[in-house]
Amino acid sequence: MNPMLKAALLALISAAVCHAQTPSAAQQKGSISGNVTNLAGDPVKGATLTLAGAQPPQFVWVASDAQGNFTFDDLEPGRYTLSSGKSGYLRGTYTGSSKSGVIDLASGETVTGIAIKMTPQSVISGRITDEYGDPYQTTVWALRWSYEGRQKLLQGPSGGGSNAEGIFAIGNLEPGSYYIVAGAFPLPILKGPADVTTYYPSVTDPSSAVAVHVAEGETARGIDIRIRKAPVYRVRGKLVDLNGGTAPAGANVQLFPKDHPTAGSVFGAIRSSADVRNGAFDIGGVLPGVYVLEAEARTSTSRGGARQIVTVGNGDVDDLVLQLGPGVEIAGKLSIDGAVPKNESLSVQLTVTEGMGVGGLDQTADDGTFAFHNILPAVYRAEVTPVPPGTYVKSIRFEGQDVTKATLDLTSGGGGTMSIALSTKVAQISGMVHGTDGMPLASTWVSLWTPGVPAEAADFTRTAQTDANGQFEFDSLPPGEYRVAAWEGVMTPGLGTFPEFRIKFESQAAAVKLEEGAHENVEAPLIGRDAIATEAARLQ
Repeated sequence: MNPMLKAALLALISAAVCHAQTPSAAQQKGSISGNVTNLAGDPVKGATLTLAGAQPPQFVWVASDAQGNFTFDDLEPGRYTLSSGKSGYLRGTYTGSSKSGVIDLASGETVTGIAIKMTPQSVISGRITDEYGDPYQTTVWALRWSYEGRQKLLQGPSGGGSNAEGIFAIGNLEPGSYYIVAGAFPLPILKGPADVTTYYPSVTDPSSAVAVHVAEGETARGIDIRIRKAPVYRVRGKLVDLNGGTAPAGANVQLFPKDHPTAGSVFGAIRSSADVRNGAFDIGGVLPGVYVLEAEARTSTSRGGARQIVTVGNGDVDDLVLQLGPGVEIAGKLSIDGAVPKNESLSVQLTVTEGMGVGGLDQTADDGTFAFHNILPAVYRAEVTPVPPGTYVKSIRFEGQDVTKATLDLTSGGGGTMSIALSTKVAQISGMVHGTDGMPLASTWVSLWTPGVPAEAADFTRTAQTDANGQFEFDSLPPGEYRVAAWEGVMTPGLGTFPEFRIKFESQAAAVKLEEGAHENVEAPLIGRDAIATEAARLQ
């Protein structure tokens, strides 16, 4: 090859290689740096910073230095979220100027000045003893009031256990008031008195419990509980088939609280159960209260069931007779604006209104049809899940009756047909929240609800949080009358949608009436924190 041609060819190859190795703008790496402090502004040393990237999924960790500073280098462009953790502190999360807290890192960008504030954890400690003052090992929870639908519950953000000396310490708590509960469950074989769940200060009735308040970083000590005893009883009876004969082998009976228990998912949602032997059942260790007794029997070709309300007072409940009935059959069809849903993954759910559990869940077929087989006779709420964005449930009809805002009573065991209509003619409410100084309020909770105290299945509530400009929006709303109000300060979860609470402020809320497809803009009145605290205290 000609030496000059060869040299030129090598130069071209070299230039091509160099060009290939030069990163494009889309591939250039970036960095994110910032500082971690406590609420007083002092640096938090040795905090673990976790940077999470969405595409592709990745996690990167660094530690803050003696000045609380941190840096993430060599990062691909993309969207990231950032959080921090250290023993003795609540987990911190970067929120930035928006609720999402997303950091958008462009190609080759250096993002600086990211600030995270961490709150010192609060701690509650004490000792659990038995009736004689001896150490008692059990589970201990710090519970707070929360509100779900129409239920007021004590639920636990944190918990732990007492050790061999009965001592417990529950950390990682936010500042606030907590109810301390020591768990103790009577064994099914027991007939009282037996150890029972006990609240501070050593009481068995939740309404007599005393809240423990902790400030930021405070440790409340000496929160001692002595486990109490209470009488427990037995529930006995027999299970029979439709003809009054012995129930089939393999049947089971369960007993659980009629209403959601005060201690929520922590302490009351435990079912007592017993196998049916020769048609008889015997459940022990039952505290006084109102229960749902549910039986189920299956064979290779059928399923039968029964439900009955049982009140346990100051003695055993004997000679109950549960008669199995056939499972309920429901066939239905769902439509959107009168047409078959297109490319929608929709399900219809039946949820029991007494006790716990879901009666049934069925996904609609391509033609919008659905079916429930062998549903236990009970009272249900019918729901579509999830309701697609941009639609609302216009009507639910069962055997020609409108049950959109009513319960579905299947206790008689009769089945039937159901039709569900969704509509895309949704309404919308948007608006602003201003503080007492007239400035827009960011990160403020806003509630929307239908006026009055609704019936069991008729409640409709929504919550939203204002953005950095004090704006909020509720979309995909059914037509109807609504109330809208904003809440000053931090709210107990669900409090703003709890009917018995919000009705106290109904006259102060903005009233809005929506037609199909309407869009209204409102100023949400701000309910002051003192008024909120006063009404919340009355609920407790």
